[in-house]
Amino acid sequence: MTPERVLDTREAVYKQPALTSGQDITLSLTKYVPNTAVAVALNLTVVDGTGRSYLTLYPTGITKPFVSSINWSDAEAVANSVVVKLGTNQSINIFNNNQTVNVVIDISGYYVNASAGAGAAGPAGPAGADGEDGAQGDKGDKGDKGDKGDQGPSSIVQVKDLNGDWKARATDVAGLKMTGDGIQFGPFADGGECDDDGLDYARLDYSGMNGKTLNDLKSLVYHAMYVADTDTGGVGSPTVRVFFSGDENGASGNRLTFSPNTQTNHSFNYDDEQGEMHEWVVTSGTVRLNDDPGNNPAGELPWASFMATYGNRTIENINVLNGCQAGINLTSLIRRFEINGTTYQFGATG
Repeated sequence: MTPERVLDTREAVYKQPALTSGQDITLSLTKYVPNTAVAVALNLTVVDGTGRSYLTLYPTGITKPFVSSINWSDAEAVANSVVVKLGTNQSINIFNNNQTVNVVIDISGYYVNASAGAGAAGPAGPAGADGEDGAQGDKGDKGDKGDKGDQGPSSIVQVKDLNGDWKARATDVAGLKMTGDGIQFGPFADGGECDDDGLDYARLDYSGMNGKTLNDLKSLVYHAMYVADTDTGGVGSPTVRVFFSGDENGASGNRLTFSPNTQTNHSFNYDDEQGEMHEWVVTSGTVRLNDDPGNNPAGELPWASFMATYGNRTIENINVLNGCQAGINLTSLIRRFEINGTTYQFGATG
């Protein structure tokens, strides 16, 4: 679609003045998208801010999530591209945490759910019997109608609870929960402690690739953010680990660990500022073998470099670990995972 402006608080025609401290407004997008749209792609700009603050964009009708869509510190213009799920009456809410600021929003696209595949064609009917010497054979019977085909795969899977392939490790259920906007870890009072499961840290497990090989894992991408009352230097960011069999006979024992704060040679993976939603690409970054603490980050190697030796090993578990790292009152939010082209969108109200 052609980008179109949907809000400009500087212009009277939009009937919405600059957002003040703590103000939460509703913006209807019904005139810009079809009724089948479930999310929108937006270009978000803030300008003329009177001080440091942030905006949160979220679906109308849910509890405001603990997440930032854009941050600024002064009156200079700041822009960001965001994707926001649509809520009640195809609307979104915009919350300003502090100060006063003008907001400009352009819509550049929208998303709809994938449709089902068509049914298979029915079998051909049997041929008619040959007629007697020179006589034309009888017409064959009409074939039976074929069974309806299975529903085709969807590229987006909405995950509303933690009872299926995605679930908290049994000892960590107190440390993470499903919210309207994703899976929240914490808050952990001391994210640097590693003593008590669910209190100092928590682990989210995915079992959908269990039994397949590392070579079968073509792409692994996650979208997450984290905040803490102290600067963690990136160490508070969520970590992804892929566990696999330790030898050709299937014994357990190995894992590849991906940490955003150690991706210093890969700028597209090293974006780990607190309070921002980031996209981290595990299979394009560097990982370490059997080294969760990151004792030798300089010795990390690209994911692909391990496949020659370990590509045929069996995956036993894929998990996200948060806490047990750094940060006072550490909290993180996992919004979605992309595994081999399928997007798992987390949210209890999606």
